[in-house]
Amino acid sequence: MPPILLMNSSKPLILFWLLAARFALGWAYSVSVPIWEADNEDGHFAYARYIAVKGRLLQAGDPEAESIFQKFQPPLYYILAALYLRALNVNLGERFEPPEKNPYIHFGAPSGVNYALHPPADQLTPTHIATTQAVLATRLLSVLISTLSLIPLYWVLGRIWPHKIFRQVGIVCLYAFWPQFLFTGSMVTNDVLVAALGTATFAGCIYLIHFGFSFKRFLMVSFIAGLACLTKINGLGLIPMLLAALAYSLRNQASSRFSLRQFAFAVLGMIALFAVGITLLSSLKFVTEQVLQLSTLQAFVRRFTEQHSLSDAVKIAEVIFRTVIASYGWGNLETHPWVYTVWEIAALMAVLGLIVLFRRQVDTAPIKPIVLTACVATVTMAGLMIALGLSQNNVFVPGRYLLPGLGPLSICLFWGWGTFLNMLKAGSAKQALVVGLVILGWWLPGYTLIPEYAHPQPLTAAQKAVLVSREVYFDETIKLLGYLPSNTSLQTDEVRLRLCWQATAPITKNYIAQLELLGPDQNKYGSLTTYPGRGQYPTSFWSLNQQFCDEYLIPFAKNFPAPALGQIYINLLDPSDFQPLPITGLQGESLKSVTVPVRIYDSRTLPSPTNPLKLRLGESLQLNGYDVWPLTDQSGWRITLHWEALAPIQEQAVIFVHLRTAPDQIYIQDDSQPRQNSYPTYVWAAGEKVLDEHILLLPEGPVPQNLLLFIGAYHSPDGQLTRLPITDGAGQSVPNNEIQLPFP
Repeated sequence: MPPILLMNSSKPLILFWLLAARFALGWAYSVSVPIWEADNEDGHFAYARYIAVKGRLLQAGDPEAESIFQKFQPPLYYILAALYLRALNVNLGERFEPPEKNPYIHFGAPSGVNYALHPPADQLTPTHIATTQAVLATRLLSVLISTLSLIPLYWVLGRIWPHKIFRQVGIVCLYAFWPQFLFTGSMVTNDVLVAALGTATFAGCIYLIHFGFSFKRFLMVSFIAGLACLTKINGLGLIPMLLAALAYSLRNQASSRFSLRQFAFAVLGMIALFAVGITLLSSLKFVTEQVLQLSTLQAFVRRFTEQHSLSDAVKIAEVIFRTVIASYGWGNLETHPWVYTVWEIAALMAVLGLIVLFRRQVDTAPIKPIVLTACVATVTMAGLMIALGLSQNNVFVPGRYLLPGLGPLSICLFWGWGTFLNMLKAGSAKQALVVGLVILGWWLPGYTLIPEYAHPQPLTAAQKAVLVSREVYFDETIKLLGYLPSNTSLQTDEVRLRLCWQATAPITKNYIAQLELLGPDQNKYGSLTTYPGRGQYPTSFWSLNQQFCDEYLIPFAKNFPAPALGQIYINLLDPSDFQPLPITGLQGESLKSVTVPVRIYDSRTLPSPTNPLKLRLGESLQLNGYDVWPLTDQSGWRITLHWEALAPIQEQAVIFVHLRTAPDQIYIQDDSQPRQNSYPTYVWAAGEKVLDEHILLLPEGPVPQNLLLFIGAYHSPDGQLTRLPITDGAGQSVPNNEIQLPFP
């Protein structure tokens, strides 16, 4: 069989495997995320359910319709979903029960990213089971729509470049396995249908550009774009792409006069189609009241034309960039930062490649018109989103609004990368780049979504081995077993605390965990109020006598006096009056509070000492040098010691700093654990360097001449004070285990 025929015969098989892989991954996203954990999914489902149950569109004055938050949306997706649910005879229940919401959802994740509370399997009611099945069934429809949207793009690319299999597959893979589209295309939302229709519109535009203008073709493409507008208002962003495709399709006509006449008739036809759509939407009271009003447009224009800074537009663009790549949940869950860094580099490569492509004098038709039309669509959609953010003074504009332009964006990226890599004579790297981004789409659910929404797991043997006991009871029904040691850098955003719990009696209330971080100065530097399990595992879900550990991320202020050992105060609050539950010890004694320590270290590079040394105290503590400075008011001296832990330090060392008039006559002294007793040596990590400041205040009266500075350390392992042995750089013992240093 000739190679060209063999290649053509393999195309349906390639499409089949693309569809199968996309459907499988989309369904994996659907079942990985609990219901209601996509932006306004409860409102989208309630809309579709209303139509399915009542057999009509939302009616003004109906209390159920009035309560649907998404009632202002155009109805096409919800009509389609309702027909699908009725065809499957899905049990939708007698009425829609809104989910029990997590009152501590945080759009930054410390208090939990979950919008709703999700009971464990043994606590599900028949109503909850039926609702879950109905939502998953509707998600399946979204997966089907997003999967089938590959077909028009794959087909038109195959018609234009029949001999370029990788070009065809590469562009479709970028579109199909885009992380944000995988997530949004697997949830109950009208974004999935408007994205699919936007891609179909773009496929029609490509066909127009390549095969030339015909009135029938253009009206068909305009009709699809009109359906997108009947799905979501951001479908209007497809119009500039339509006009660009129309203009390119007419450039090859024999007569410019004929082209102009055809252009005018085509635009009139498009306007007529969109007018019909607007007329249909205007009959819907909710859409008319909130969207299709002249006052809405006037307010948008007025707010947009107000003075805005360039930095505002840049911030909005940054949010759009991150969230169009991967933004999950209600827009409050992102993946690992390095993913966005990779995409930033990839986007820059594509932009540079596109600049080179458009500057070329020679064009392999019809690459430039297609890519330029794709860029028009991408820039238009992004520009409208930035304008929306500026008009609303809202930086957070979700990138999913850009999904109708995902097909054009995929072509822009593909051609940009190809041109850029060809300049570097690394054209084959384009395949690796596309494959890597597809693999990334497959990898993200297990890395981000599944762990984020999981309930805490039972206490493991490994956790028991390192568990630090802190056994107390809250209201005699909840036992705090202890905590797992953790360390926090001052350069991070949150203190990571892992507490281990056990329900000793059945719990019917959802008690609230309140955690407060106090520094060594007893000032509060951070706090967190949330349900346990980072919002996922409120106390009424706990299984009787099951021991488990959960994690809390406590935001804290950067002025925490690190390095130091802080204390986290733990309370459980009664939701009825927000008062702390009573705390008792193992013997039934009443306790005022329960705390756990947390080590917060400073990972910045420390300054070098003005007086360098190398002296070892004990097995693991090394003095690298010291600084001596008079206080600004001349009332004493500031002695700063530069310590280093050569290995974990077992001793709880007390550092003494003495000014003496004679070797055995103390004039001023400061004996304390490092950093004013705030950072004991037994918590230091191997290799850690610590600045330890000691203030020596002069007593009243004349200051003696020729003062001597002595430094050392001691501990009391058996109740007796014992100095740590000191050796110098040559390994020689220092007499009396104390160091005499030059002063001042």
